[in-house]
Amino acid sequence: MNGFGNENPRGRYAFTDPDQRPAEPEKLHVDISIAPFSGDDLDGCAEVLVEAAAKEPRRENWTRETATRRLQEIRAFPGSLGFVAVDGYGLVVGFLLGTRETTARGEVFCIQWICVRPDAQQRDGVGGALLEELGRTLRTLGVRSSYLITIRDRGLETFYERRGYRRNPRHVWMEHRLL
Repeated sequence: MNGFGNENPRGRYAFTDPDQRPAEPEKLHVDISIAPFSGDDLDGCAEVLVEAAAKEPRRENWTRETATRRLQEIRAFPGSLGFVAVDGYGLVVGFLLGTRETTARGEVFCIQWICVRPDAQQRDGVGGALLEELGRTLRTLGVRSSYLITIRDRGLETFYERRGYRRNPRHVWMEHRLL
């Protein structure tokens, strides 16, 4: 027992009793477990990416093939690390995937993707649980910080700010369109 729920062979969280949920502003749906991202989760994560990216605020038209290819690219990168959120029926309801990077100031982690199924967003605590597990793991590995790039959307910014993320005044995202 870890204080958050029952230990589970798939991961850290297995909420089978509503009284075992973490005392957080969001409540996790019962029977959600967080586990390391594995190759077996690729199809389910690609499906979540397609569904989540199609909705506001992204409105992007990913296919299963392009989503699968992108997730495979990230997983193949040295230092790749990720987690999946799975419900009691084995359905992937969210995932987080990124890469560890070496900088002059030490190791950092770039969150490449964090996606939650649209029907589980903003109420079940899936995204928060994924970020919490990432933070716990990165602290154990001695990684000094994590960062991400997100869509300009007040709801998303608030979500990340509530979890300790801040705008970095030293960096600007720039793009050069070629086609």
